[in-house]
Amino acid sequence: MKTAIIMSFCRRQFYFQLFRRHQSILKHSNRMISTTNKVHEHSSSFKSVDIYELDKFRKFSPKWWKSDELLALRNLNQLRVPFIVDAIHSRLNDHFDPVTCCSRFPLKNSKLLDIGCGGGILAESLARLGANIYGIDPVKENIAVAKNHARISFAETETMINYQSTTIEEFSNIDENQNSFDAVIASEVLEHVDDIKSFLQSSINCIRPGGFLIITTINQTLLSYFGAILISEYILGLLPRGTHEYSKFIPPAALSLILKEDYGCDVIKIHGMFFNPVTYQWSWTQDQSVSYALLAIKR
Repeated sequence: MKTAIIMSFCRRQFYFQLFRRHQSILKHSNRMISTTNKVHEHSSSFKSVDIYELDKFRKFSPKWWKSDELLALRNLNQLRVPFIVDAIHSRLNDHFDPVTCCSRFPLKNSKLLDIGCGGGILAESLARLGANIYGIDPVKENIAVAKNHARISFAETETMINYQSTTIEEFSNIDENQNSFDAVIASEVLEHVDDIKSFLQSSINCIRPGGFLIITTINQTLLSYFGAILISEYILGLLPRGTHEYSKFIPPAALSLILKEDYGCDVIKIHGMFFNPVTYQWSWTQDQSVSYALLAIKR
């Protein structure tokens, strides 16, 4: 009986998500009708940007560093920072263990791009490890928060992080940014973009040959819908309601195929990620059915 009730609730929430997606499309269309000619002339620079997502993350701007709603995202640094350090350092050395390494600045001399940097949660952590890091986000309010937090936290970070309010399409169109970065990072971003192929193409254009694309995102399974949307947003309130849309989730096999066949990238590893809602801690797992991290190298 309880199982039937839960499944019925899941179905209702699933259809509700589809309805919200259709509503966002209508809103997007209405806004596009009323946009100026200038926006239309530069529309290719915003191809992967969903206007509904911009509005959503604009509301996040005061919450990045303070709200418990984003504590799970802040704690994701427990996994993604060592994952990034391991990848970058393996490019510079034959072997590197981020756990046992005694260097204070294991990312020194590396040039990294954090796409969709938000309030700078990941960018600051990487800058502290010596990275020359660029953080971009299409939401101006997020960039303002990131700059202000870096300024307050420690003065030296501000000179190490180049924050810009821009899209990946705009950023990759600048000559000096093409084939320039040791790694491009899209952490918890892919599930929010409107055109995944435009996003990936622009991201990969910024990576130098032999450099890495590092992604953390959400699989498209019934379990991911249950865990990432129903439980995280509607039951436990780990994230604001409406943060995710199931239709934008992507399976790791599909993502790997796109990277290999369309953009000449070889996927090196895929790790499943598990979040414990009781302890608010993340851990690696072989199960990739909800969240996963992917590392690919550009040929």
